[in-house]
Amino acid sequence: MLHLISLFLIDKGSKFIVVFTLNALLSLAVFLLFYNQLTLLSGVFIGMNVFLLIPLLYFRVNEIENNWGLMACMMLILAVGFPKSFTTANALAQPTPSASLTGQGWFKSTSEVNVDIHNRHWRIISKGSMVMKEGDPGTVNAKVAAQYINHRIVPQGNTFSFNETVGPRTENRGFVPSSSYMATEEGTISVPDIGGGICRTSTLLNYVVINAKLHVLEQHGHTAAVRYANPGEDTAVAWPNLDYKFKNNKNELIKIITKWDKGRLTIEIWGI
Repeated sequence: MLHLISLFLIDKGSKFIVVFTLNALLSLAVFLLFYNQLTLLSGVFIGMNVFLLIPLLYFRVNEIENNWGLMACMMLILAVGFPKSFTTANALAQPTPSASLTGQGWFKSTSEVNVDIHNRHWRIISKGSMVMKEGDPGTVNAKVAAQYINHRIVPQGNTFSFNETVGPRTENRGFVPSSSYMATEEGTISVPDIGGGICRTSTLLNYVVINAKLHVLEQHGHTAAVRYANPGEDTAVAWPNLDYKFKNNKNELIKIITKWDKGRLTIEIWGI
């Protein structure tokens, strides 16, 4: 709109400069306000919006008063590009997970609440949370594992594998030295292990999967009691042989979402 006003004021001297300046500031404000939701299309629109200032300056310098062709181009871009760009941005935007995770104690909840996420009507099928001890190496590994499974989509009839999704537990992939349980002839002992602690993530995921009424294909318990889950509710994983798997037996696409907030890891399963 300010572009159009500028066209009518190109022969008005200082008024044109004022509107021209407001136009530039508006373009910058739009970019800053919608930066986190920009898609390629919306970025192209804002770029064209800014670059149209150049011909306006050119016409001002050359004192051309009748620029109906340029005006028509601008109106077309505004009418088509603006709503399309931000509709696309909203449709593709995804929630952003927090940066870390932690575990002693359960805070469980499930829900069948309909949630309208960017007009796509995602439905939260199940969710659960676990509180962890910040700074613990096992917490760091649980965070890393949660980040690997975040936004993982499982189509109808497909199988989710924890090991295939999280991958090898190595330091160059973000995991740190911690400890894990190992069964021996003398009993279960704690041994040093890079990636130890990710069973907190697999345990929480299993809880959410069960409450979502998804079909568990493979699940293993620890050989000793763990402090972050009740007996029989824990889920042990180890690379590469001890895996956790479930099948999406629902008539809908599902997605795993992980979040971290103030010492609490939350895992949600969405359906659409």
